[in-house]
Amino acid sequence: MSRTTYFRATAAAAAALFTIGGLAGCAASEQSAGSPEGDFEIIYTAGAKLVTDWDVYVAEDQGFFEDHGVHVENVSTDTAEGATQLLVTGEAHIGRGLPPMIQATVKSNGGVKLLDVADTLIHPPFFMSVREGISSLDDLVGKNIGTSSHTDSTTVVTHGLLDRAGIDAADVEIVTAGGTASRFAGLESGALDASALLPPINYTAEENGFASLGYLPDLAEDGFPFAFAGVIVNPDWAEANREALVAYLKARGDALEFLADPANRDEAIRILAEATDTEVEIAERTYDDLHIGTDKSAFNSQIGVHPEASEGVLIGLQKAGLAPEDLTIDGLVDDSYAAEARG
Repeated sequence: MSRTTYFRATAAAAAALFTIGGLAGCAASEQSAGSPEGDFEIIYTAGAKLVTDWDVYVAEDQGFFEDHGVHVENVSTDTAEGATQLLVTGEAHIGRGLPPMIQATVKSNGGVKLLDVADTLIHPPFFMSVREGISSLDDLVGKNIGTSSHTDSTTVVTHGLLDRAGIDAADVEIVTAGGTASRFAGLESGALDASALLPPINYTAEENGFASLGYLPDLAEDGFPFAFAGVIVNPDWAEANREALVAYLKARGDALEFLADPANRDEAIRILAEATDTEVEIAERTYDDLHIGTDKSAFNSQIGVHPEASEGVLIGLQKAGLAPEDLTIDGLVDDSYAAEARG
């Protein structure tokens, strides 16, 4: 097994996540997301405002949520694990992060009930930023590699990349360092030698002298199918609020189709720049580097579960020793809500 060092205090959050599973069903199912008139109130939780929610920013900017009678309150957390915890406690209706969702299910022995109903990001949108002296994946051996938390997507993605590169995770030091901004701070302080960073912070790292080994799906020969930003819900809440969830997914679906259309390139770039408070030039580079508008896009072109990408998450968890080998994706994903949204 790989060696794990704590750079930030995340153990308490993880412990809480996996010990309150018995409360999840009643807490979430008691919340109502809408009214008989179809005016739906949704509490959505995710990490910091980065590229991962690009389709959410599009849905907000273009009025797609409003078109479908959905009013969204956004609650930010530092990591997807934190978002999962809010779903478990019933403080949010919808979140993102299939890897921590599966971990919550496994470690609670089924006490936590969560479900992936759509995969919006189907390739990990990370760039591997490294300190001076590292010029290839092989150079990561013996180095400190920052990830977000035990169960978060960054950890699973990092293990997946190491496996694809033929590097034993036991030959590196996995350092739990928090979200993208915290991991960048770890690089600057010298606590980390390398970390997978999200746009636009990876470009800031380059401006500050850190090299980039490249975009993770480009570094992996198989294209790295991975449901990085799944739409996660409590199944009891979802069934009780099916109309609200379908309306929400319709808006996200409209946004994904908007992103997939190359004709919307300039608008998509503007939206990301404004939402993440970054320069237009950086947002433009992000659009191009993530292959947006092509068949290699990091984002799904329609709303729904992407079987290969969902399976990629489970395989990554198993490779990292974070899920049993006999676990299957069946029962963890449900495309029926998105299928209704697709019409």
